[in-house]
Amino acid sequence: MPLDADAPPPPTAPSDAVPADPTARPTPLPEPPVRRGESQRDIERGILRWMFVFFFATHIIGGVIWLAIYLSGKSGH
Repeated sequence: MPLDADAPPPPTAPSDAVPADPTARPTPLPEPPVRRGESQRDIERGILRWMFVFFFATHIIGGVIWLAIYLSGKSGH
């Protein structure tokens, strides 16, 4: 099927299909998630530190609760 020589070429990308709004302001880039003055390594160390604190704290609390329940059952004998 021959193409019409006077027809404009079909759009190839979505940006070609929709004309850009000349009055739109460019969107500002979001700030990086890293706080100023802290390196990525410091942030990762902080995350690991809190993971260990949470892990041991929950196991200690759970152990105390388990021990209390276990010992409360032994006192009835």
